[in-house]
Amino acid sequence: MMRARLWSRTLWRVNAIVVLVAGLLVSAAAVAVIVAVLRETSRDPTARESVRREPEVAKGDVFELGAMTRLRGTPLLLIELTSRQRYSSGSYTGEPASVRNLLFYDSETGKSSWLFAQYGLLTGVRPLAERGDDKARIRWIMLESIAQDTNRDGRLTAGDAHALGVVDADGQNYKDLLENVERILGVEFLSDSVVDVAFTAVDADYIAEIDLARREVRKRTLLRYHQPH
Repeated sequence: MMRARLWSRTLWRVNAIVVLVAGLLVSAAAVAVIVAVLRETSRDPTARESVRREPEVAKGDVFELGAMTRLRGTPLLLIELTSRQRYSSGSYTGEPASVRNLLFYDSETGKSSWLFAQYGLLTGVRPLAERGDDKARIRWIMLESIAQDTNRDGRLTAGDAHALGVVDADGQNYKDLLENVERILGVEFLSDSVVDVAFTAVDADYIAEIDLARREVRKRTLLRYHQPH
């Protein structure tokens, strides 16, 4: 009789321990779920949206290497990566190919590198030599690029705001210098490596003085229109 009671008490204690452990495990799982949910909801909505708007390969995009250009005075070749939209019939659209990236190839070393780690959209590529000399060695490339779907139409197009950036002729040290650019009106050299860039922005028109070598905007001047009396 005593043995039966001891066995009953032991069994009850074991069951209690099992129930307690199970309860702790369930509680831990619930806490983990709650923490994960809180982390997700506490993230900046704008950050999540910007991640969603990162340039992605659209369904039906066909990528191919496009035009190749030698950068004057250097062993470097600049090769475009382009994309086209394919119809369901399998034929291409009649629209020109969109430039999505640039490949820099050194013909002396055989090394190559891409400008961007992700696909974007390039709307302007302007090789520049010191003082804008059309016979001197190319030192920099001024680029107009689109990296985000600013008008939120679900795709990257020329209708989205541009960024103006500068990169060395070998594809290194890229930096965006101007944002929300709608159109470049002109580029004029002030010295060996300093230019004035006239541009139309989303809010107004400006002239920016840019040091290409230092990758910095020295000043930005608002262009005011003449008001007739």
